[in-house]
Amino acid sequence: MILLTRIPESHPESSQRNWAETFRSENVIVHSVGGHALRARQPDLLAVHTTFRGEATFEVNKRIVTIDPDRYLIIPRGEPRVVNVSAGTELLEVFFQPEIVARIASELGVAALPHPSGEGAVRYFRSENAEHHDDEVSPHLYPLQAALSSGGQRAANSWFDEQLLRLLAAILRLSKRVEERVGSIPLTRADTRRDITGG
Repeated sequence: MILLTRIPESHPESSQRNWAETFRSENVIVHSVGGHALRARQPDLLAVHTTFRGEATFEVNKRIVTIDPDRYLIIPRGEPRVVNVSAGTELLEVFFQPEIVARIASELGVAALPHPSGEGAVRYFRSENAEHHDDEVSPHLYPLQAALSSGGQRAANSWFDEQLLRLLAAILRLSKRVEERVGSIPLTRADTRRDITGG
């Protein structure tokens, strides 16, 4: 597990590739309290984002999505994104290492899709918009925020690893339920299916 206390600024293309590879080696937590606004390109990994103060806006596949303390955003792997963070925002982001995602997804029976890199990418059914905090994913975000805000840099990596696995399992279970619910509805129009899934 890698813990960052600030969002890495966007770099030239060669450095950006190295930064993205670092994110793919382990799960990464980014907990930042920004004193100034910034804009940064992020790796295209399965990730969850929320704020505990202020706002952050994500550009994902030509969509603009804003999160605030009432909402979280899950972005699947394979969708490049750019984040714009307002001054003073406390932002929590978790990027999941692909092999760990694949293992937990397999255990939970979540389908995988081909990925341009040649590795499997987990199919993730989700809304195009940020989700209001709920009883499924949010309870696994709050302990991370509490630990980090109280000096969690000193907490054991094993504790963070366990919390991230619980968070990832909750995200994948949520996705699986949405997929099963959508699959059980006989739909004849593709746009109707997109309306229900948000995708």
